[in-house]
Amino acid sequence: MNIKVIIKEIRTRSIWQIVGIYLVAGWGAFEAVTSLTETAGLPEWFPAASLSLLILFLPVVLAISFIGTDSSNEITASTSEQKSIKDDDSNKIKSSSVNWRIVFMIGASVMILLTILGVIFFPTENSQIIQRDINSDNNISHETDANADIATVNLLSNIENLDIKYFSLNDNLSVKNEVTTEERSLNLNLGQYAFEITSNGFNNLAFNIDVNEKKIYDVEINLIESNDFNNEMQMISTGFLSADETGAIIKNFMMDKFEVTNKDYANFISSGGYENQSLWNIAVGASLYDGDNNFISNKFLDKTNLPAPRNWSGSIYPEGQGDTPVTDISWFEADAFCRWQNKKLPSSNQWWRAALGENDYLFPWGNDMNNLMKRANFESQKAWESSDENIYGASIFGVFDLAGNVSEWLDIEQNNTSTSQIVGGSWQDSSYIFDISINEYLPLTFHSSNVGFRCVK
Repeated sequence: MNIKVIIKEIRTRSIWQIVGIYLVAGWGAFEAVTSLTETAGLPEWFPAASLSLLILFLPVVLAISFIGTDSSNEITASTSEQKSIKDDDSNKIKSSSVNWRIVFMIGASVMILLTILGVIFFPTENSQIIQRDINSDNNISHETDANADIATVNLLSNIENLDIKYFSLNDNLSVKNEVTTEERSLNLNLGQYAFEITSNGFNNLAFNIDVNEKKIYDVEINLIESNDFNNEMQMISTGFLSADETGAIIKNFMMDKFEVTNKDYANFISSGGYENQSLWNIAVGASLYDGDNNFISNKFLDKTNLPAPRNWSGSIYPEGQGDTPVTDISWFEADAFCRWQNKKLPSSNQWWRAALGENDYLFPWGNDMNNLMKRANFESQKAWESSDENIYGASIFGVFDLAGNVSEWLDIEQNNTSTSQIVGGSWQDSSYIFDISINEYLPLTFHSSNVGFRCVK
């Protein structure tokens, strides 16, 4: 389209048409400035200032338009000719319209100049943070939005050298930003975060934290020295349970990071665990003995009548399931395995302490229900493998798969009993089963494809 034709057309417009054109053009300019403010880190007041400038400039445009359409009337009228005046003889109209090309160029130049000046002379906190992030050797130490509520997360540890990495998460648990830092006091926007803490010679720690209030969060970082006795365990600090009205203190202990796997249990079998009577809890009752008082652990047999979980064959776990939790075992077998590792089954207080800490959460990661099936294995077809890739379901202490996957045996509450509790819910269950108030007791000889265990020390 020829620009000259457009300009000629504009010059023929009335004042109201000019006002309309100006308002449309001004609205477009205002939207552009607003967009630049968000992307270029301009001051918050910049769009309002631009709008004020557009409003102030409107009377100038109107004045120019009005003057540009001034007419000088040359009327020669005698008293005898006043009734018939011809337009072409009595009125000579001189119309001079504003040069809109120049006006638009001036306006655009002013807006561009203001934008440049705003970027150079009025950097905001956002732009300062972005610049600091680019120049920082550790990427960024604080991920903050100047306009958002900020919480402080303090990582408390007696270990000097910590490598700290954290991920800010979107609502769908996708990673929004990854940060590596050595700082232990972090100012963070409200939201969900996953942390990975490492140090040479210590077990890695990975956990979630739901930063949902504008307050100070103190997080204890208790790393365990790496050795054969503490492999894949996490420290659970001394504390209490919010659901326990008595406020009883639970002393610190260590818990397996993952549920015991088929591969782990195979080592127990190959070491002679079923034949070693000292590993089996004879104090529980007569259920380990037959009528002649003979030890009957060899009654816990697989599909081929060899000592092993019920779903194994030839004392070998199903192919490709070495890293999935061991199931189809009784409480006695779970207890014997823990004894073999110089550990024991967790008590109810210990298990729930590891799962919820002192928080009044619905789940180990917090109260997020929108991503439940990404965080925990409920209402599915089978158990999933033990892996630290699913960090989003870990508790604040770095313990995985406490909610769902397989239900877990707890230690017995007294010796003269024939039942013990399972907790956490499994892949077959609905998520509401993960509830500290639900007490499900089963016979010590019970076994199922959705019941496994983990140990504490």
